Amino acid sequence: TLIKYFPKNYAFLISMVIGILGFYCGRYVFLQSYYLSVSLLCLPFFIGGCYLKEYILAESKYHYVGVLLLILSFICYLPNTPSVNVSQCYVSCSYIQFVAICIIATIGVVFASQTLYLYDMTYLLRKVLSYYGKNSLTVLCTHMFLVNIPIVLDKLIHIYSVALIIGFILLLVIEIPVIELINKKMKFIIGR
Repeated sequence: TLIKYFPKNYAFLISMVIGILGFYCGRYVFLQSYYLSVSLLCLPFFIGGCYLKEYILAESKYHYVGVLLLILSFICYLPNTPSVNVSQCYVSCSYIQFVAICIIATIGVVFASQTLYLYDMTYLLRKVLSYYGKNSLTVLCTHMFLVNIPIVLDKLIHIYSVALIIGFILLLVIEIPVIELINKKMKFIIGR
């Protein structure tokens, strides 16, 4: 609706105000029913992605920047952010830090993906990325059952950043049978 009835700049500005409202609704446990606060929080990212997709997805000559941006987002995330759960609108850092990390990481993933595509990555890596890419909706809808893995690992090893990395790898491995089960036995759950 914003895109349809407002010029780009105004629509994006309005979406930012709505996103800030969603952030504080989540912080003060307001509008949690039906994930309204989460929808408000995420709106600016959808509007921004819609407006900027041509620029973000355009081929860049600075391919190494993607890896640097991913590292930067990881460095920004770890020191001040013990836990984030956007689906429950739980964001323990400031709104500015949250937005910065999301934007830097998203652009980093896009640039890093371009780099992998350009520099003839190995067959196995291409297959793995393609597999998770094709099944990203399944992963998106089922990973919430596994997000506590890093918390459990942190209680064992007491280094949260290492627990996050190991937990992420475990989550990807555990998702394989989930993806296969849904694709082969329960296609009706997630439409293609």
